[in-house]
Amino acid sequence: MIFRARALAALGLSLAVVHCTRAGQELSGPSDRTCTIPHAGRERTYHLRLPPGHDPAKRWPLLLVLHGGGGTGGGFDRSMTGGTLNRAADEHGFIVAYPEAHEKHWNDGRGLEAYASQKLGIDDVGFL
Repeated sequence: MIFRARALAALGLSLAVVHCTRAGQELSGPSDRTCTIPHAGRERTYHLRLPPGHDPAKRWPLLLVLHGGGGTGGGFDRSMTGGTLNRAADEHGFIVAYPEAHEKHWNDGRGLEAYASQKLGIDDVGFL
């Protein structure tokens, strides 16, 4: 059962990567990708930083980084850490995923209807 779950998880990541393109200005490393996946009737975007020598056949640690309200996943490392998070990922060999919230705000359960993500009931937990 555990093997089957791991195989399905690996397959899911492999399929998600198929929908990735080289990242634009905000992420600038040679192994950066901007990816989209369909979830709950919406195209959701996330950015990946793959370490040098990344081999998709091997298991890699993953760090999931959520940006703050009004921010972006693609701009998080540059604006919040000055690039140190991506450098650490490269140096220590882990993947960083920077998902994008709907209209820059997560549906975090506060019930603030000023944010479309909360008013529309966006399923951020399912996306993540």
